[in-house]
Amino acid sequence: MMRKYLIAVIFLLCIISNDISAQGSIEISSGCSLEIQNKIDMEVSGDWNNKGSFYPGRSTITLNGQVPQTITNRMDATFCNLEIINKTGLITLKGNVFLKGNLLLNSARLNTDFYTLSLGAYSAVRRTGGGFVIGTLRKRIPNSTSKVFEMGTLEGGYAPVVIKATEGSGSVTVKEFQGIHPNAIGKKNLKRYWTIDSDGISKADMTFNYLPDDVVGSEEEYNLGIFTGRWNFPQCKLDQQKHTASIEGVTNFSADWTIGKIPPIPVDLSSFTSAKSGSHVTLLWETLTEVNSSTFDVERSALFNKNSRDYNWQKTGEVQAFGYSNTLQEYSFIDNSLTPGFYAYRLAMHGSAGELKYSEPITLEISKPVLADLGQNYPNPFNSSTAINYTIPEDAMVTLSIFNIQGQLVAQPISEFKSAGRYTCNFDASNLASGTYIYKLTAGSFVQIKKMLLLK
Repeated sequence: MMRKYLIAVIFLLCIISNDISAQGSIEISSGCSLEIQNKIDMEVSGDWNNKGSFYPGRSTITLNGQVPQTITNRMDATFCNLEIINKTGLITLKGNVFLKGNLLLNSARLNTDFYTLSLGAYSAVRRTGGGFVIGTLRKRIPNSTSKVFEMGTLEGGYAPVVIKATEGSGSVTVKEFQGIHPNAIGKKNLKRYWTIDSDGISKADMTFNYLPDDVVGSEEEYNLGIFTGRWNFPQCKLDQQKHTASIEGVTNFSADWTIGKIPPIPVDLSSFTSAKSGSHVTLLWETLTEVNSSTFDVERSALFNKNSRDYNWQKTGEVQAFGYSNTLQEYSFIDNSLTPGFYAYRLAMHGSAGELKYSEPITLEISKPVLADLGQNYPNPFNSSTAINYTIPEDAMVTLSIFNIQGQLVAQPISEFKSAGRYTCNFDASNLASGTYIYKLTAGSFVQIKKMLLLK
């Protein structure tokens, strides 16, 4: 039988072992404790005000008031199961809450305000109506598992985020906001954005839901944007029918996310070319004008053949932009020691305000060398370290051996199977005495010997 109380004020220690209904507020005074035993239900129609200690046991706390209710805690509080069936539809946290059991929401909304609602590893959220969490929600996601963050905003409504951990397990915190991101560029941006942090997950897939009323401008121009001090616009899948934006392989957490039109970059790129020298590629580009430009990211993708368009772009370098210019500016970047094959390059041009634009890709081939060769080390003479270049025209077992002048082997920095190509060995001689040394390259049937001088 459920016992009913007009209001409950807890002094010293109160132990509850039967179902109870508080027709008012629960207040646990400072220095006092409320302990719940057994698996009982506790209904509260007023506020929950905890200035002491609360031990929830396996209880279910039900907030069923006729007016807005609050959950106030002196410190972080733990509940087992929490059921929200408030008739006005709004519960507000006034302290952090950890839920080790389940959260049941009917049509009510749980507003975390400036605090966080954290769910345990086995906790679940059940929505029997239109209820959702407003503010900040934290969940633990095991590897290869998806979790729905049942979130929305007071002004805009329900728009959940789905996150799947693809590498690692850990906790993810999502905070959802209504309105255009304060650092957004231009006016054609979604009136909703998210902040996402992760602890322990190294890679994840994400899907952001939004509502038609959030859209400003045309969805056809939209792309997912990530803000980490400046904007980046990674490739994503935008579903205009379902109003979702999905992205795979996210590794950059502690960032803001939104959806909008990619702003134009204030850089007039007039040329982008390449020049090859053995296994080295020199990229050259020119701009006619620049307005508040920031950096050029050099991105490279290996290709299956020269006609392939199956790109897998990886950042390989960064060049500082001029900033402001109405005259021709020239830039270059050297990519060293590439293995034979086909490659594509492009520039990611960043503006200081977060604008981004990609150049058209250029494609080239690094051919296999025709002859084997062992280059003269550089510098020579050298002090402690030197670079030794060598070339092999076909796949082979390669050894690079270092001998002293008496013919004794003193080092063997390379002894492994290598593919045809051009290579550089950075040899560290810090543990050797000054003098003349002989280095010998063996690659299959090819053998070549040269001398070098170490001076300390």
